[in-house]
Amino acid sequence: MSTSAASTGFPDSESVSRTVLPDGAILLVRENPASPAVVVQGAILTGAVDDPLDRPGLCRFTAECLTRGTQRRSAAELFELVESVGGSLGVGAGLHTIRLGAKCLSDDLQMIVELLSEVLHSPSFPAAEIEKVRGEVLTELEERDNDTRSVTDLAFRKLAYPQDHPYSRPADGERETVAGFTRDDVQHFFDSLVRRRPAIISVVGNLRQDDVEKLFAPLWSTNARTANPAPLPDCTRRDGRRETYTVIPGKVQIDLAWGTIGPPRNHPDFVPASVANLILGGFGLMGRLGQKVREELGLAYYAASRVNAGLGAGPWVCVAGVAPEHYKKAVSAIEQEVAKLREIPVPQDELEDCKSHLIGSLPLKLESNEGVASIMSEIEIYRLGWDYLHRFADLVNSVTAEDTNRVVRAYFEPDQAILAGSGPEVPG
Repeated sequence: MSTSAASTGFPDSESVSRTVLPDGAILLVRENPASPAVVVQGAILTGAVDDPLDRPGLCRFTAECLTRGTQRRSAAELFELVESVGGSLGVGAGLHTIRLGAKCLSDDLQMIVELLSEVLHSPSFPAAEIEKVRGEVLTELEERDNDTRSVTDLAFRKLAYPQDHPYSRPADGERETVAGFTRDDVQHFFDSLVRRRPAIISVVGNLRQDDVEKLFAPLWSTNARTANPAPLPDCTRRDGRRETYTVIPGKVQIDLAWGTIGPPRNHPDFVPASVANLILGGFGLMGRLGQKVREELGLAYYAASRVNAGLGAGPWVCVAGVAPEHYKKAVSAIEQEVAKLREIPVPQDELEDCKSHLIGSLPLKLESNEGVASIMSEIEIYRLGWDYLHRFADLVNSVTAEDTNRVVRAYFEPDQAILAGSGPEVPG
């Protein structure tokens, strides 16, 4: 394969090298000689869904501790080495993955990969650094619990999902649980999950694929990754409409979320749902919701919708920021717009505009090494197939007005809707 062929067009089976490392991790490499930099992105398939029931937030806490010292270097030494070459290195956690990211010039890739290996294979979890992480996380949680959008999101999830479903719990944890995490808790999570779960590493930039594979292989040669993630518990919707409202003293704006549980990322409904979501609250000035609820009726500071699709069925929500006196009217207006999209065919010009936007946004995501690496990881994690990007335009163009009506009817059932809000007192 020529270098020029590898660096143009969509990432696919012809331009991406896929190698299984000795420990079972998947290494994806794509050459881009036009860029002087190299980006490394990784995903370990363990996340907040694996937190013990009595220790929500442990995965995120463990991830934050990974860069705070290794068996060879202190946190300060790691930071100084990365800074000395103008690079970056970080680790974070989400619902299903611990994410790692690094960036450097191609000449410095070996050092950065060695540091990543230390961070992921031999963290030391110093007691002093654990306490620093605890203080940082507790501060963030205090801010979260005073933020109307965050409180609304958490409240929505608690209503939407069964109590035993990991999506119903806060990925960041609670202040009470984070305050009680011990070094043994962190070490156990690392040993039993971080070291043993499947990993995907994407590398993009000014490099040769063979050289990258030779660099990674000896560093990823132990701790076989044989523990596959457990399937998610069922998230069958509960019967009946459910509502909750949290009063947060001192606030002047309400943030609300009205919606349902949508499709997973690899479900056939995801593409038509994405088109329908653009029409509803994502296109232009936030679609129909923005036009009607914000512009015409003047009921909201912002109004939009989003499909949070991942490995599991995430929330599909309409969100808005409103004054207390407009709360009920704004919810009613949102319901009316969703009802129209359930039953009335979308005009062809509106449908085509949204499909063109969705198709046109894909190349923009691939303009940077970071964007390419992210797409590569996504294709592998969700098992979309390496021809997915080539098929994407056809998948979008095949969506009809009837498909958008169907998918909205399938997921948005008025008598099953979930409403969460938080902010000041709502006038009676």
